[in-house]
Amino acid sequence: MLNIAIALAFITSVLFSPGQKILLLIISKPLLQTLPKVQSVVLSATFTYWLPALIIYLALKSFPKTAGIKATTGESRALTIGNLILILYVIVRIFASTIQGGGPGFVVASYSVVTALPALIVVGMVSIKIVVRTFIKERQVSPPAQIDRRQIASFGFIGSIPVLLALGFTFIGENSLFNISNKTDRRLDELCKTAGEKIYSVPNDLQSVYFDLNGGGTYYGIKDGIYSGWGSGTIGIGFINLGILRFLEKPADSYSKKQRKDAKYARYYSSTRVEPVDILKSKYGVYSSSTTNQKDKELGIFGTEILIKEIASGKTIAENRYFLSNKNRRICGHVVDNKIRDRDFIVRALNLER
Repeated sequence: MLNIAIALAFITSVLFSPGQKILLLIISKPLLQTLPKVQSVVLSATFTYWLPALIIYLALKSFPKTAGIKATTGESRALTIGNLILILYVIVRIFASTIQGGGPGFVVASYSVVTALPALIVVGMVSIKIVVRTFIKERQVSPPAQIDRRQIASFGFIGSIPVLLALGFTFIGENSLFNISNKTDRRLDELCKTAGEKIYSVPNDLQSVYFDLNGGGTYYGIKDGIYSGWGSGTIGIGFINLGILRFLEKPADSYSKKQRKDAKYARYYSSTRVEPVDILKSKYGVYSSSTTNQKDKELGIFGTEILIKEIASGKTIAENRYFLSNKNRRICGHVVDNKIRDRDFIVRALNLER
């Protein structure tokens, strides 16, 4: 009976993923992503495969018509071999997914066509044959099997232990996901009180800007304070290519130091034309810095502050600050069109939209 239940669990999990849906009702997807990789895949496997097998087994044992369901010797062997291959495949996938880079997981998945897929087809065909014989074939008439409620209760209790342990690691203890998530939320709520965008004055007709930042980030698909994705890229050269700025300046880099090692700054007229300089011509500068400490980063919280200053006086004419959790994807700051984008803030603050 357990063999049949495991086989049906693999089939239903592949087709409908009921266990995964139950897991996501208990734990939100962003929260699930905060788990260490090993814990996450073990929890997912427990709910994806073992929980459906347990439910199916208890259901089959609880009804007179299915309580006596049996497989022939050949069917039992086929189910045993097929289930064993599928279980081993899941274990190997779990192990491979814990290795950084994703390469081992891809290799294991590529072999599924000669391992897991044939096994799934075999257990599927055998299970259908057993179901057809039990429910449809009219010539086979047998008295209802006796239901052993003690056996059902015992197996249900024992079978629930892996599920309860998986949930226990998630919700109970100082280092549990639930406790750490609460700490993260409280700290992020505190930091978010200072998040936002402020523009005090906007200059006009700029010819150049000094950029003291390594690229800019974009967090998009923001809905109800949760972002769906992010990206990064360079900021500055695009303004030159569009004819908005004549040149840009930045701290000396490898390109400028090839021409003069002691240069303080690099002046770019294009992506390929750079001049080493010691004095800035730009009136305004863009400065980026982190606003979170090491303890925040251990909770997965990161903050960014971008200041735009008048270089001569050091006066701040615009500021933008936002915070995010890379574990549950919460984010706070000035959101425009469902995204927070460093470049867009700079465009608004320096009037670089032509």
